[in-house]
Amino acid sequence: MNLGKLPKWLNDVTSKIKEDGLCEIVPDQVIINEYKPGQGISPHIDCESCFGPRNFSLSQGSQVMMDSTQDGNPKKEILLTPRSLVMMYGEARYN
Repeated sequence: MNLGKLPKWLNDVTSKIKEDGLCEIVPDQVIINEYKPGQGISPHIDCESCFGPRNFSLSQGSQVMMDSTQDGNPKKEILLTPRSLVMMYGEARYN
């Protein structure tokens, strides 16, 4: 579902992603989630045909520890401070 153009502040972020060579095209879609303290999401792999070979995650609120897993086993913890941008590709994107 297309709800229209991205807001300017987010368009600035996506344009910078392309300018910095992190993506071949300017990302034109987002999913916005709000998580309550202690809430998380189950391990998953986002749809490649929907989002392509690279996923970006922008942390907006408070800091959070992102846990990555491989084959259901803990692999790495990454501290995301507010305004952190994480790019997932390759093994991090698919495994």
